[in-house]
Amino acid sequence: MSTASVAVVHSSFTPKCSFEYTITDWKKYSTPCYSPPFGTFYDLFWQLKFVSTAHDYPRQCSVYLWAVANSEEEGLEITWSRRATVKARLYLKNPITNLEIRGRTLSRMDEFSAKWPGRGFNAFCSKTELPDGDVIIGVQFSENEMKSQAMQIPLPINPLPKNLIDAWASQLEKPEMSNIRFDVKGTMLYANSDILSQRSEYFQMLIQEQWAECKASYSRPLSSPTFMPLRPLSQNFSCTTQKSEIQQHLFQYNVRIPDFEPETFAEMLRYLYTNEVKFSITGSKTDPLSMFCIADKYLITELRQRAKVAAIKEINIENVAEGLFNIAWKYPELKDCFMRMILENFPAVRKTAGFIKIMASPSIYENFTELILEILESLSPSAVDLEKSDN
Repeated sequence: MSTASVAVVHSSFTPKCSFEYTITDWKKYSTPCYSPPFGTFYDLFWQLKFVSTAHDYPRQCSVYLWAVANSEEEGLEITWSRRATVKARLYLKNPITNLEIRGRTLSRMDEFSAKWPGRGFNAFCSKTELPDGDVIIGVQFSENEMKSQAMQIPLPINPLPKNLIDAWASQLEKPEMSNIRFDVKGTMLYANSDILSQRSEYFQMLIQEQWAECKASYSRPLSSPTFMPLRPLSQNFSCTTQKSEIQQHLFQYNVRIPDFEPETFAEMLRYLYTNEVKFSITGSKTDPLSMFCIADKYLITELRQRAKVAAIKEINIENVAEGLFNIAWKYPELKDCFMRMILENFPAVRKTAGFIKIMASPSIYENFTELILEILESLSPSAVDLEKSDN
């Protein structure tokens, strides 16, 4: 495929942008043909798909609009709601006359998902309508986004070499290479404050504040920082003197972490060093919900987003109740997905071990009353009647 000139054709809406590509000698493609990715928004990308022989309709050709998942959409089983904000129209053109051969508007843009990333028309038009050589495939959109600055991140993003990732990860096992020590419920973990400051706004602000206080304690007085940590942790953060630094392997900072498990905190540190995270099974100390919580506290935006996507992807009938009552209720973006799963599948959810456990010990769940009332008020009468009849 190669790009061709853009032309606005008839449409049921006013096009804001168009993309089209020339398929050279379309008859030679016995398998589906995809265009390069293109974008209507800074994080919404698409492809065009052309099939020379439609399934079940050998005299027809197929044309589809294919959604390329972004980091937020990847792996989600629910539909990608942001795609529904635009309208799209697919068309084929004759590259010699520049006249449209056939154009059709997509009636549903709210059904793109990981399971169904493509929408279009299997029997788009008869192959006899196409010219013998090249054909232009195109799409018009009702919306697009323009920005005042050029994109700074190179595309595509190249993955880091594995040996480089391993080298960085190994630094976490070397206290002598670290200047900050974490006491996480009795387990000692080590890191370098420069790396943490570069990777987390939370750590950057906290370390800057504590270093200023430390210098003031044995050197000239310094004015107090003009900023404070976004979440209180200062009482757990201490700075050693130069003499004790030598005794403690040059640790400038000693931090006590009382509110996370060692495994959770260690995986967060590994992410800050390597930009990789390994989620474990639901209910473990490094599962997506646990990593979401720690990323939220320490303002690690990308880890938070990855954990959110993984957590929503793993929602199922068996784990949705405990996920909601334990953690998800605290975060609206998670709560909505968990609540929707429960309401749509309540007859099955209420029979799971997790839901039975919650109902047997409601006092250990901080927001039990509010959540159970919200569930009951949102249930359809048929679901409530079904529950009564089962009893």
